[in-house]
Amino acid sequence: MGDNLQKSFKRAMAAAAKSASARPDKSKSKRPSNPDAPIAITRYGYLIVDWPVVQDDMDQSGGGAVLLGQADELTISRGSHPASKEAHAQNLQRLKDDTRKILGPNFSIIEKNGNLFVGPN
Repeated sequence: MGDNLQKSFKRAMAAAAKSASARPDKSKSKRPSNPDAPIAITRYGYLIVDWPVVQDDMDQSGGGAVLLGQADELTISRGSHPASKEAHAQNLQRLKDDTRKILGPNFSIIEKNGNLFVGPN
């Protein structure tokens, strides 16, 4: 009886070791960390982006795009005045730059149907 128990224990240990080696290492992040760009809440006109929430939403989406808000929220003035268009362009560029700094080079901002999304390239 003792030999059978010992054999069963060895098989269980071998199976556990095999299962552990098949699991991904959670200590290695999917996204490169950048110490120069800490994750924070940032504002672009009326658009406020909470980066920890965005990262959590991206993890839950399975790699799909995540809605950040409407493109109109990038400016306080929503008219067709050249200054408004310039502010929109500047805030959009800042958002793109921050996305690259915080999430890494494999993510980008997508503007579609008046909405802003962040997703993998």
